[in-house]
Amino acid sequence: MFKLLSTQFCRLAIAALASLACSMALAQFPDKPVNIIVPTSPGGIADTSARLIAAKLAILWGQPVVVLNKTGAGSQIGFEAAAQSKADGYTLLMGYDELATFSAFNPQSKLKPINDFTPVAKIGTIPAVILTNPAFKANNLPDLIKELKARPGKYTYASSGPGTSLQLFGEQFKQAAKVDVLIVPYKGSVNATLGVVAGEVDMIIQLASANVTSMIKSGRLKPIAAATPARIERFPDVPTTSEAGLPGFLAIAWYGLFTPAGVPPDVLTKINSDVAKVVAMPDVQERLTGLGISSETASLETFRSFFNAEIAQWGKIVTESAIKRD
Repeated sequence: MFKLLSTQFCRLAIAALASLACSMALAQFPDKPVNIIVPTSPGGIADTSARLIAAKLAILWGQPVVVLNKTGAGSQIGFEAAAQSKADGYTLLMGYDELATFSAFNPQSKLKPINDFTPVAKIGTIPAVILTNPAFKANNLPDLIKELKARPGKYTYASSGPGTSLQLFGEQFKQAAKVDVLIVPYKGSVNATLGVVAGEVDMIIQLASANVTSMIKSGRLKPIAAATPARIERFPDVPTTSEAGLPGFLAIAWYGLFTPAGVPPDVLTKINSDVAKVVAMPDVQERLTGLGISSETASLETFRSFFNAEIAQWGKIVTESAIKRD
């Protein structure tokens, strides 16, 4: 009997010590600099938003939060560097939709985002808009689809390169609308958009960033429909795809922070809570809006479910469209 009680006491003591150690670790986090890996070059939306969040977290945490740009092989070098980091919460990854499509384009890679990362804090989204050259005769989505169906293979859409979001949006639209539109790949998103402005291609499904918003408002691009559940505040007169008769088509880019898999739950909860505080700051929301990002936070569970759904959705589209990255 004494032996049994002694064993139970030891187990309770061990559990209590483990709980205390975990609480102490959380109370101390972070007690040294935190890195945010951005897999893109400086100056883009992912980099700019990461630096905005980092600056505020540094004040909140009383520790430096350093943005590290690790580019190359698409986004793969940055993804791999983050995945291979110590799972202690001191290395974060600025993730976006290409993290969700990585496995579909790289099935042989040892990196498996669904297993190797934990979605920890959603930051926001950028909606996409179906746009045409102003001279294109269709002025609404039903007429656009009607024209595309009447002349299969005649019209073109611009993408920013193989395997990018703009190509995925284009292929998703083709499947949803059951139309045949030819892809014209450009080197980069800006060049793809300017190709539509110049009349080199007929249409594009592009993110409504600050630059694109300016082109729409100046009449250089014609908005056909917003590929979003609700109308975009900046374009109140542009109907959604659902309102225009194509409810199966939504195209929205997103940004959020990830950790390597295995970070202690209490640390994940703290990062999630603190990033939500930062995103809620009025000056941060103003800056994000200036980038075209609608701020949007989520719980750990909601963000994880969202990320898993993104992987499944885009994997299906890539497979059915036989899209190749290279």
